[in-house]
Amino acid sequence: LARLRLTLVGMDDLRREARKYEGEIESKLATFSKLGASYTRSAGSGTFESQDRLFDALTMELQMLLTKFARIHDDMVAVSAGDPSPSVQHTIARYGEILGDYEKEFHRTKHSIRQNRDRADLLGSVQRDIKSYQGSASRLDYYMQENRMISDSERATSDAISIAMSTKEALAAQRARLQKASSIISTLMARFPTLNSIMHKVHLRRRRDSMILAAVAALCIFLIFLYASPR
Repeated sequence: LARLRLTLVGMDDLRREARKYEGEIESKLATFSKLGASYTRSAGSGTFESQDRLFDALTMELQMLLTKFARIHDDMVAVSAGDPSPSVQHTIARYGEILGDYEKEFHRTKHSIRQNRDRADLLGSVQRDIKSYQGSASRLDYYMQENRMISDSERATSDAISIAMSTKEALAAQRARLQKASSIISTLMARFPTLNSIMHKVHLRRRRDSMILAAVAALCIFLIFLYASPR
């Protein structure tokens, strides 16, 4: 069957078929080469599911296209067995070089994409670890700040309670001293009635002297105004 097909298919038909696969392979290789950059852009998301699916699909499609292109090249060699003309041999050699270039580009790009994926995976892991650490650090700072505020509040409350207790004790001591002094005075007044009478007289005398001094001061002021007023 293969010999019958080669008999019916000429070199021109094989060249047309090869050119068709050339366009498809170059288009797939261009898409394939752009796939590596998409891994880097998705490094922060931590998932490469869509890129991995596209990688697997393109890899399979390119392998099939390269296999078909290699089969066409083999058919060209078989067809040219009876035609050693330089143009035919040049065509076969050129398509052999094209096939070799496509295969090298395919394997080089596939290897580069895998390296990009590994780097993106590592970068994404580092970024996630940094974000996790920053989140933990922010929560730790928040808890430490809350702890400081609680400690300051407890310290202020303790100081206020200490001041209140000290004030209470001072007032109680002062009250006790006043009660003691009042008790002593009451005892003395009850024991020495004459002393009470003397103190009463002293108080009256002081009051009288104050009234006299006030009257004298008022008279002096009146005389000063009277003297100073224009006549």
